[in-house]
Amino acid sequence: MKKVTYSDYLNYTKQMIKIEDTATEYKLEEIHQCKDKGFKIILEDKEEAVQFINYVLELENTQYAITKNEIERYHSHFITKDFKSKEADIVYKKNGEDIFFLIEQQSQIDYSMAYRILNYSIEIIRNAVKKEKLKNKGYKMPIVYPIVLYTGSRKWNARRYFEECQMKLKGLQKTTFTSYNLVDINNYTEEELWEQQNFLSKILLLEKAKQKDKIKEYLREIEKKALNDKEVNVLLKMVCGSIGRKIEEKEIEEFIRKMKNKRGGNSMLTALEEYFDNLIEEKMEKVETREKDIKVKEKDIKVKEKDIKVKEKDIKVKEKDIKVKEKDIKVKEKDIKVKEKDIKVKEKDIKVKQKKFQEKEKEFRQKEKVIATKEKILQDRENEINKLIEQEKKQNMYDIIKRMLRNSLNEKTILLMTEISKEELEEIKKE
Repeated sequence: MKKVTYSDYLNYTKQMIKIEDTATEYKLEEIHQCKDKGFKIILEDKEEAVQFINYVLELENTQYAITKNEIERYHSHFITKDFKSKEADIVYKKNGEDIFFLIEQQSQIDYSMAYRILNYSIEIIRNAVKKEKLKNKGYKMPIVYPIVLYTGSRKWNARRYFEECQMKLKGLQKTTFTSYNLVDINNYTEEELWEQQNFLSKILLLEKAKQKDKIKEYLREIEKKALNDKEVNVLLKMVCGSIGRKIEEKEIEEFIRKMKNKRGGNSMLTALEEYFDNLIEEKMEKVETREKDIKVKEKDIKVKEKDIKVKEKDIKVKEKDIKVKEKDIKVKEKDIKVKEKDIKVKEKDIKVKQKKFQEKEKEFRQKEKVIATKEKILQDRENEINKLIEQEKKQNMYDIIKRMLRNSLNEKTILLMTEISKEELEEIKKE
């Protein structure tokens, strides 16, 4: 079996995880995952889990305290697309009841936590609910008790109640929708964590401690305790990961050496090899997944390239058609320009003709006025002539009647021959 040293681990992690010394936060998630997996391993232990749940829900030292035989791991394959990279860490179910304990470990503040917890809780309930009993009056819905274990350096300031993240209707009383129980290590003193009689509190203490001397002191005290293989494995991961960033490499190597001497070389070597093998295996799985994704993407790219080629051919055909149409358009434009010139010439001719027509029209109107004047003069003369003729005719008639009267012609005969009235005849007699 190949011997694995801490130097080998450091060389491995330097290749897999790059860290910026001047940054306040590490850019890659692998560092946080290393620490997060340590807490996950601890909480996968039922004994540690029930101690933690009882403490958070204030059930310890009561008749309602939960025992490790009352819970079982609930494997939740329900993660939605929105949070597929942030799956809920651990879910426990109480035996025989639809009561769930959701434990989510956070090393950084997540301001979407209330929304995430809501999604996780709804999905757990959706999977656990007995649909055939939903319409029964006495049926009790499943319940989820969410717990967020926060191990970051800054104090947690994200909203715990979902309703605090929602819009509010003025005048409506406050109603609680959903929330989560928060365990923020920043709210506990190092002394309070040390007094807790469980392995998780010791790891939280190492995570919280910032002074090198304190960390070394706590490590020396933890060395004295009887740790099982699982706890040793978790402790090594934490020391080689997040806790290891706070102290010198020599101190880490010394701690590993002491643990090795205490537990025996073979068990320590096995624990380290198992740890590195798990890291490499996880990396290989990620690489394989990425390779599969790349192959799928390459196939998609090839299909898209074929589509692009077909489209390029279509575009070339369309470009040719466009060029032909452009030529036709240019010919038509030339014809239009020629026609426009002809139209301009015709417009000029029309303007000239219009001007001549207007002049002739003016002359015609003047002539019409002259003709109208002459016609009026002629009409007046004609009227005078007609009047004179009538007068002359009348005078002639009167002369004839006078002769008839002198010749003693009968009046009736005169009236018949001349067709004049008696009154007129009487007037002529008077004359």
